[in-house]
Amino acid sequence: MTKRKLDKIDGQEPWEVEAGGLIEHFKFDQATARDVVVIRWMQRGDDRPLAAALRDGPLGGAVLSQLLKMVDEGQFTAKRKRGAPRQPSKITRDIFIAARYELRTGKSADNPGAR
Repeated sequence: MTKRKLDKIDGQEPWEVEAGGLIEHFKFDQATARDVVVIRWMQRGDDRPLAAALRDGPLGGAVLSQLLKMVDEGQFTAKRKRGAPRQPSKITRDIFIAARYELRTGKSADNPGAR
């Protein structure tokens, strides 16, 4: 049996069960319960409920605010592979320079061998 199947509770994901409990016992509406559960799990380092919420539909403002706060504070980052990280700013710069080089006019553009 895979780990993923062991995480299920009666065929449901644990965050779905938690949201259902908030709805049933504390009378939360469905969107609020989902937002509370997603935020709680994100704060504890598990983004699976966030991924599920993104697949299911639009996120609430509270989730987006918490996500932004976590990104700003460096708590929510992309996992990197080994080695030096790629720098998107350098790629953008190189594309821009290449495009400018193609559009330029001048002495060396007319005669590639002249300097």
